[in-house]
Amino acid sequence: VLVYGHYDVVPAGEGWTLDPFGGLVRDGRIYGRGACDTKGFIAAALTAAETVVAKGLRRPLALVR
Repeated sequence: VLVYGHYDVVPAGEGWTLDPFGGLVRDGRIYGRGACDTKGFIAAALTAAETVVAKGLRRPLALVR
């Protein structure tokens, strides 16, 4: 099983109508640099890895970072 995600972010170039570093929450949405990337997947992958360790599963596997 491969668990993979990226955490690079949207460039803070020109054209922003709001502060790209502000992290503004408005009407249930987050606006800012990086708000549209796969952070939810990365959180789920880390939770899965923690569960494997916490349950002491002894399958042949490697956690690589």
